[in-house]
Amino acid sequence: MRNVKKWDDDFSTGIGLIDNQHKIIFDLLGDLGKASAAKADKKVVDTLFDVLENYVFRHFEAEEELIASHGDAPSHSLEHYHLIKEFHKFRLGFRNGTSCGKTVDEFLEAWFVRHINEHDKPQFTQIANGKLLEEAGPVDAYPLPSNERRRHNLGLRVVEHA
Repeated sequence: MRNVKKWDDDFSTGIGLIDNQHKIIFDLLGDLGKASAAKADKKVVDTLFDVLENYVFRHFEAEEELIASHGDAPSHSLEHYHLIKEFHKFRLGFRNGTSCGKTVDEFLEAWFVRHINEHDKPQFTQIANGKLLEEAGPVDAYPLPSNERRRHNLGLRVVEHA
């Protein structure tokens, strides 16, 4: 069995919450890889897939909440969607016994490490340094003057009394 990659400071984003969640995901990937390599019962491996999937979903929610006001938020969310789609495809192949040529831990490690290096580190390092939040602008910045803003899409206009 090959050594599963472990967390190291090269993966640090500078955001404690995200880094701690990444560490847990590495541990879960290691557990899943060890169980698969040991030819553990399919129910055990499937349960580990469930645990990993649920944790990754929560992690992606946390990431998306942190970058919600940034212009790249939609593309980061789309990357999460693609990762989940790849995860489901691999998991289905594992359940059906059709391998894609990689072990569980090789696939997931590559999947996760690429995401951290290409997407998380660039954005969250900037957030940790205070750059992205400044670029986002005020939360209530609207393109329309305040007297033309609609409330709750009901067509009501704000009336300002002088």
